Amino acid sequence: MRTNLIAFVKAKPKDLFRVMEIEKTSFSYPWHITHFEAALTVPNYEFLLAKDGDLILGFIIARVAAGEAHIMHLAVAPEYRRLGVASKIIKKILSMAERAVLEVRAVNKQARALYVKLGFKEIYRRKKYYSYGKEDAIVMVREKEG
Repeated sequence: MRTNLIAFVKAKPKDLFRVMEIEKTSFSYPWHITHFEAALTVPNYEFLLAKDGDLILGFIIARVAAGEAHIMHLAVAPEYRRLGVASKIIKKILSMAERAVLEVRAVNKQARALYVKLGFKEIYRRKKYYSYGKEDAIVMVREKEG
């Protein structure tokens, strides 16, 4: 895979089968396909795919409005993790806004470390935010540099 040649394209309904494959291998409590279908149509949502040629490596869903990006969902296929794909996806969204906000499971130390590396700061903890597992979320924010 040539991670330096990743292209970002808007997701389409035909992409949802692959998105769901990635989703199911990435999360203990995967989103239902109806969430992804809705994300295709909601105004101000950026549902972007990271692609190498025709191959979908990962995706991100973010609400981008009024200079802020709220990163709502992100996943990379297991076979393309630790190759910089997630960083490139996040940087693409960061280029669209002055400020970015996200929630991440407190137990997800790998993701938290990636976000810190990309300039996010932990600002507070939301107790039992993830109701399905009664897990806390860490809210993180990143202001545009300069």
